[in-house]
Amino acid sequence: MLYEPPRADRYLWDTWLLPTPEGYHLFHMQKVAGEPDSWEVGHAVSPDLVRWTMLRPALTLSDAGAWDSVRFRTGTALFHEGRYFLFYGAAPDNVDRVGVATSTDLVHWERYQGNPIAVPDPRWYEYDHATCPIGNVAWRDPCIRRLGAAEGGGWIMYLTARHLKGPVGGRGAIATLRARDAADGGAGLLQWEVGPPLDVVPGFNVLEVPDVFELDGRWFLLHSTSHGMGTRFPTCDPSLTAGTFVLWAERPEGPYTRPPRDVLVGGPAGRMTAYVGRTVESPLGRIAYYHNVYPQPPGSRARRGAFALPKGLAVDDRGLKLTYLPLLEPYLDGALFPPLVPAARVEKEPAGDWALSGDGALGVVQYGTSACPLEGEAQDLMLTGSVTIEAGQAAGIGVRVGPNGRGLAVILDARLGRVTVAEMGRASAGINWRPLAERQAPIAAGVPVALRLITGRNVLDVFLDGELMLSVVAEGYGSGQVVLIADDSRVRFASMRAQRLALPAVEGPE
Repeated sequence: MLYEPPRADRYLWDTWLLPTPEGYHLFHMQKVAGEPDSWEVGHAVSPDLVRWTMLRPALTLSDAGAWDSVRFRTGTALFHEGRYFLFYGAAPDNVDRVGVATSTDLVHWERYQGNPIAVPDPRWYEYDHATCPIGNVAWRDPCIRRLGAAEGGGWIMYLTARHLKGPVGGRGAIATLRARDAADGGAGLLQWEVGPPLDVVPGFNVLEVPDVFELDGRWFLLHSTSHGMGTRFPTCDPSLTAGTFVLWAERPEGPYTRPPRDVLVGGPAGRMTAYVGRTVESPLGRIAYYHNVYPQPPGSRARRGAFALPKGLAVDDRGLKLTYLPLLEPYLDGALFPPLVPAARVEKEPAGDWALSGDGALGVVQYGTSACPLEGEAQDLMLTGSVTIEAGQAAGIGVRVGPNGRGLAVILDARLGRVTVAEMGRASAGINWRPLAERQAPIAAGVPVALRLITGRNVLDVFLDGELMLSVVAEGYGSGQVVLIADDSRVRFASMRAQRLALPAVEGPE
């Protein structure tokens, strides 16, 4: 939604974010268009997480023969004792390794001469490509946390790894490594000792990009995976089988188990919509970020993503959830409504009965689906309001709806208890839709639902009652109308507000 390299021949993939006193530095795996592997560590800066400027790559692949001359892996960055540390991975001979570079200005980076600083340890983990059943030895995606005095001081690194033994499809593991400070006889962040795996519930083929942190008295482990990787692990919602998942524990060492809500952000494995959710402490508190995933074109070897709108975090008795973070308000530019006004010209009259007044509307349709187009158009917008299905099946909002009725729809279904993002089109008895992503949601007849929709470039974010439900890539939709939808139902819309969103263009080299 917010950042992609402005160069057409560069693609964004996994990201890691570093807050600084001046703003935010975003590092990411950067692919050359058409290539499946990352050849660069991309770098961009922002004062506010919305306005971005692309910089030259922080790192490029080393010359042939070096340990980091082949396929960069995901990294992390931190500041300590006057220096910035950029941890990153590479995978020569299909064995992941971890190295580090340092900088004093975040622009000029010097690789550590002792790289790689972490290699697979055969005492606990798969280490040999010749015997690894999945084709690549996993030892990547560092997450680094400062340890307090009660934990012995120093640092701990968590890595994506796999157990040395066990059922092939369930060997996914989180490796732990420790580093001692120089005052304690160590070499700080440059020397690491491998330890046993973190205590994590079994059953994953791989747990990518781990993120371990404490929030509101609980410890959380985020990891990203997919049914498409070969193991059909259980989730709280069978529609969400690819994305970032949540485990929690009472102590930092675990055991980490599944909470009732074990999906942070995700979609179906066949159409991955968001991936690699991570968190970071910032002036806004601990925030979450991830990248949206574009559908992979037929024949293409390269996956492509876009840095998503960062989110807030909240804890309840069901787990961890993402919330709206007020970053976009300075970029709101002109109101669409209220008042709600029916479009002056419509190609086809709504099938039901509609009454609009001020910031509210009532729609009634007995059979089929009725769509009521509103006056005004927008491409990027923020919409808020309350939706109550007083009786019947479903309600919805269409956005970017063109003259032919084609657009995007968010459907709230009271009978199924489900929210859906779909492509919508005109049908003989109203409208029809083709789901892009959906998930279970607390929607019931007679109960108002607070709705927030954000369309930004090629992404639609859907929040219900303050919680992010879906974050979906949908290309090919330009400026269009907002449409109110009733489906076999009596629906009341209240406190409806919509404002255009003027997202700044990404700056940087051509």
